[in-house]
Amino acid sequence: MNLALVIGQRPERLRELAGRLEGLGLAVDTCADAAALSGYPATPRVVLWDEDAWNAPGTALPAAVAAAPIRLRISASGTPSPGVDAVVLPSATEAALSHALLAAGYGLPEDAECAAIRQTLHDLVDGDAAIVAELIDSLLDTGQADLADYRARCDEANWIAAGSLAHRIKGTARMAGCASLVRLSERIEAASRNGIGETIIRLNVLFEPALQRLCAELSRLRQMG
Repeated sequence: MNLALVIGQRPERLRELAGRLEGLGLAVDTCADAAALSGYPATPRVVLWDEDAWNAPGTALPAAVAAAPIRLRISASGTPSPGVDAVVLPSATEAALSHALLAAGYGLPEDAECAAIRQTLHDLVDGDAAIVAELIDSLLDTGQADLADYRARCDEANWIAAGSLAHRIKGTARMAGCASLVRLSERIEAASRNGIGETIIRLNVLFEPALQRLCAELSRLRQMG
């Protein structure tokens, strides 16, 4: 599940951090205190401790939360902590969070989404194997062409055209069942409408590898037949 759990004591700050992580393709839950997580049923992909909520990770956490593969801490010291993959300074900008996530091994689409693509397409067409094969071919060809065009439009700083291509890519991601890439595509669309090229460039460190990964998975499915 492409879920981030943010632990912190200030509601406004939690909303701020949640918004930034959602813009990076994550669904987000928030919690004011690790002690309140007793019985928490989900295994988040990312746990982020704000600077006012730090305790040693894994202490008094439900097993599902303690098993999160990516663990980030916000700290003014910037000093690495045991059991933490990356430390983010208190400003916790979208750029800082994206770089910390990448350093900790975060990427899109998540493994479960990639593993489910064939079944997702199978369910769309009531199990018709020939149509599934056609869909895989179509999504792969479209995804590869759109990625090349998207990169070219970004190189030209043509943000409106880049946003239109992000919209097309969103459609490919939605059909493949990759909700995390859908959310990231929507973030880029919004930035393009506002002409915020800096945001698009910043998001591309996640977005372009995500589409490459989706295309690689579709290529693998095509080869499998």
